[in-house]
Amino acid sequence: MTQTDPIYVIKLEDIDNDSPDVGSKALSLADLLKANFSVPHGFVLTRQAFEKFARANKLESRIANLVKDLNPDDFESLRGVSEKIQTMITNSNVPDYLERDMMDAYEELSVGKEAKELGGAALDLIKAGRGEAWLAVRTSPIGEFMEQGKSILNVRGRKKLSDAVKKCWASLFTARAMFHRRDRRIEGFPSMGIVIQKMVDSDKSGTIFTYQPETQDRSKIVVEGIPGLGEAMLELVTPDEYMLDKETGKVLEKKIRRKLWMLKRDAMSGETVRESVSRRDTELDVLNDNELIKLWELALKAERHGGARMIEWCMERGRIFLLQSQPIKELSVPMEEHTFDGNPVTEGVGIYPGFAKGNAKIVLGQSDLSKINDGDILVTMMTSDLMVPTFKKISGIITDSGGRTCHAARLARELGIPCIVGAETVTALLKDDQVIGIDGINGRIYYKEPEPIGPVEPQIPVMQETEAYEEPLRPDLHMGKPGDDFTATQVKVNLTLPDMAEKAKESDGVGLLRAEHLLSESGRHPIYLAKNNPDEFSRILYDSLERIARTLYPKPVFYRSLDVRTDDFSELEDSEEDEEEAKEANPSLGWHGIRRSLDEPEVFRMEIGVLRRLHQNGMNNLVLFLPFISSVEELRRAKSFLDFPIKTGIMIETPAAALNIENFCREDIDFVSIGSDDLTQLVLGIDRDNPSVSKLYTYLNPAMINLMKHVVNVCKQHRVRVSVCGDVGSDPRLVETLVELGIDSITSDIDSLEQIRETVAMTERKLLLDNVRKKQDI
Repeated sequence: MTQTDPIYVIKLEDIDNDSPDVGSKALSLADLLKANFSVPHGFVLTRQAFEKFARANKLESRIANLVKDLNPDDFESLRGVSEKIQTMITNSNVPDYLERDMMDAYEELSVGKEAKELGGAALDLIKAGRGEAWLAVRTSPIGEFMEQGKSILNVRGRKKLSDAVKKCWASLFTARAMFHRRDRRIEGFPSMGIVIQKMVDSDKSGTIFTYQPETQDRSKIVVEGIPGLGEAMLELVTPDEYMLDKETGKVLEKKIRRKLWMLKRDAMSGETVRESVSRRDTELDVLNDNELIKLWELALKAERHGGARMIEWCMERGRIFLLQSQPIKELSVPMEEHTFDGNPVTEGVGIYPGFAKGNAKIVLGQSDLSKINDGDILVTMMTSDLMVPTFKKISGIITDSGGRTCHAARLARELGIPCIVGAETVTALLKDDQVIGIDGINGRIYYKEPEPIGPVEPQIPVMQETEAYEEPLRPDLHMGKPGDDFTATQVKVNLTLPDMAEKAKESDGVGLLRAEHLLSESGRHPIYLAKNNPDEFSRILYDSLERIARTLYPKPVFYRSLDVRTDDFSELEDSEEDEEEAKEANPSLGWHGIRRSLDEPEVFRMEIGVLRRLHQNGMNNLVLFLPFISSVEELRRAKSFLDFPIKTGIMIETPAAALNIENFCREDIDFVSIGSDDLTQLVLGIDRDNPSVSKLYTYLNPAMINLMKHVVNVCKQHRVRVSVCGDVGSDPRLVETLVELGIDSITSDIDSLEQIRETVAMTERKLLLDNVRKKQDI
């Protein structure tokens, strides 16, 4: 390549070992391909390709204008500018000649060099038969760039390839990448190469370290594996880990993890989708003995070729492909022994072989970041780019999930922070400000119980005026009186009247508080009361909610906004006087829930006003959820009424809400509650009040179970808590199914509370016992 004759596109096999313009990943893959390793064929867009694209769209000057007044320490502003730059890049056009070179290479990759050389009708016939190849599009860093790049998988078609390439170029300007360059004082306009290869539709994926990096033990090889595509290891799945003897390939130790999710290509859409792993397979070995021998042999061959390596591999129908090979970063941390007070409370995978001691800070959302102080240890499900600025403060990292190449592991190695990943339930085991120690060599986490100083007086919680109640995104243990059952699944209660609040204190909170029942105690129709005596409406609602919220504080009280059907409260005074309460042929499918609230905004504003006043007066354990919702637009309109911070969720009572749960989760909801009664009726098409068909009504219909499972799975991906209410929550025969589905909390009738709690505890113990027995059988 010369400056006078720039090359924009080059095949992997044509890359020289000293080519400076293709990036480190492309150089490594080209080297492996020439050494006869099994590497998917492909081509590379060079640094010149990006620079030509940038000049054609005047990106450098446009970006300079956006960042010239940016404060590098203001990460929120940095994020905003980053989004603008990335949008600018993805909306820009690829120059025609560059697009042509790229598509010519794609065509050759799809049909083969010989077929392309035929040209004419013969080529058209071959193209029609073979179709366009599926592609993986990955960044190839040039110069000092953060270790984790961008990968876009299952790309097919010219338009999608062009879009994927622009997204990779745009990744040069993520907030994390920009922060990194400013923090390291890296000057100049960044650039990269892009590797475009045939996509391997992998059954299994993983990594190999040709020696154990955290202990620097060169007599061992570490193999990690997961089902499906390897990108799931970045944050979604904790991989199985196998420690092999380098000389013999014998398995010295293995850790089989719970693999709840996998990434795969959807057979219909062709897109990369998350799919739950069948319950039978979640704790089975990903790799068998024969596959481990093949990977051991591959590791030895790669090390002989290029020295100690970290290898990314994938497997399709038994054939192993190399996707990446790079030197293992040498760690200069002293390896001397270190002792901690107390005993290890749990362990995971040690990533960076250092030691740290500090206050634990549980971070489960962006709002938790502000509580991190210098020297704290970050404890989270998985790190995200939002956390990057706090890394200057923290002394260590612990995550629930992840393996040696996950987001947290890469950052820890890059920044030199002691780190443990894959500690499973650590966010539930630890609490804020516990003094803990982490051993990054052996992956152990230590905590010493404080010595009691004397009798401890019970503390009355002080209600803050400005802090909104935030239910944690993890299963808090129910801690009752001595002798009570302890459950990870919370058991809340339905509440209809303030007089029942005292009895509800024995629960984990109120899972369903119906506004209309509180208001109907006045003897007036709730809607008529709101329209004709708004002061009385607000007073009744305020007094009832204040009494309940204060009695249960700090436990959560889930307030459901008005859900008045046109056939409700017909026996009450004034119900006939409201002309809008017209008779409907099917009120259960009619004008009620959020659709009615949006049509009667003056009533909805009164409800929101009452909740605002209660929060201002310290009742921040009140949270809001919206009933009978069926579209994201309804949620957005409802949230536009909120002018103060309050946790907000939705009822899943319609199949539309259940099937569209992914898009609801992206709207920053805090929780969902599955309304089992209405949802079952609508899914099965059965009127539960009709004696002719009510015998067919069952919550255990496979369609209902699968739909609830879908909601739970998607919500867990987005860290949205899931509860269930309705008659199903009060039936012990059905509770076992709910717990096995992974429901975070169950709402039952008050009279059924103890029985449901006992059933939950028994089911959880059974699941734990099954888990222990499976591990003993390994």
